[in-house]
Amino acid sequence: MMTNLDKLKTELMTLPMKERAFLAKSLIESLDGYEDVDIDKLWEQELDNRYEDIKLGKVKCRDVEEVVLEARERLQRK
Repeated sequence: MMTNLDKLKTELMTLPMKERAFLAKSLIESLDGYEDVDIDKLWEQELDNRYEDIKLGKVKCRDVEEVVLEARERLQRK
């Protein structure tokens, strides 16, 4: 059985691409003020964990230029 959301999505998908793009942009903009406190706390914990790993020498930091160069070289080999 289709939910109201499924029905709405099916109907909206029949709109011309320009109108769907406008609607998508409007929906995304409506979320700009939304903050998920749990997500913010999880990111803060992740940053703290990574900082500790760096301080304890568990990970080796590299210059961004070195990483980008290596990534480009790998992509060229493919």
